[in-house]
Amino acid sequence: MTPSTLGIIVLLVSLVFLLSGMPIAFALGAASLFFILTLMDFQQFMMTAHTVFEGLNAFGLLAIPLFILMGAILANTRAGSDLYESIHRWLCRLPGGLGISNIVACAIFAALCGSSPATAAAIGTAGIPEMRKRGYPGSLATGVIVGGGTLGILIPPSVTMIVYGIATQTSVGKLFIAGVIPGIIMTLMFSVWVILYMIFKKKSLLRAGASASDHFLLAEESFTLKEKLAGLPRVAPFVLLIIIMMFTLYGGLATPSEAAAVGSVAALLL
Repeated sequence: MTPSTLGIIVLLVSLVFLLSGMPIAFALGAASLFFILTLMDFQQFMMTAHTVFEGLNAFGLLAIPLFILMGAILANTRAGSDLYESIHRWLCRLPGGLGISNIVACAIFAALCGSSPATAAAIGTAGIPEMRKRGYPGSLATGVIVGGGTLGILIPPSVTMIVYGIATQTSVGKLFIAGVIPGIIMTLMFSVWVILYMIFKKKSLLRAGASASDHFLLAEESFTLKEKLAGLPRVAPFVLLIIIMMFTLYGGLATPSEAAAVGSVAALLL
């Protein structure tokens, strides 16, 4: 059997396992075990547990469950909604300010947990109902959270970057640094898109003769300086947590795993 033929067979069998509905990790594992048993010596099968253990026995991988733990702690508290509400009070005067608030909140929350699902869940829980209540289309409300959620694996600390760094023997710290500027650019691009969408949408509604009571034509909320400042104390500790973690990582004071451990404990205390 030629290597090309064998590769096609492996691909097809793997697809069968993946499309069976079982979790991806189990599907890939089952396909691997199947080919070990059919194409290799049985002794290789006996080494499976040892091989899996050696692959996971890396100190750097410890950062993944710890960052996920930190994200889970924050996602199951009012931290996400407090962060979103505080940012909204400062950005409410911009066109589509509510949508931009969700994106910026996603960016900041991403810097706390490094996980896209946790970011989308924490901000979307409060953000989507508020956007829908104020007349935002379902597509825009959902798209803002989905787009903002992707910042979770781009803005450090990123779980994906940790896995990539360990697999390719690349410095995780350098990967984290490399994600900062693209993360800021993506946040700005998402925000600009929301502003342009809202401007053109309102113009199209006006040309179509929409009434002044249309949700899209209502003025954005306004808050006094006192109200804006009132929300900062609940957000400041988490911003401080981000600053401490970034300083710890980029200052060379700790490894990503150690910083994740400190961040998890700090998030639990906060």
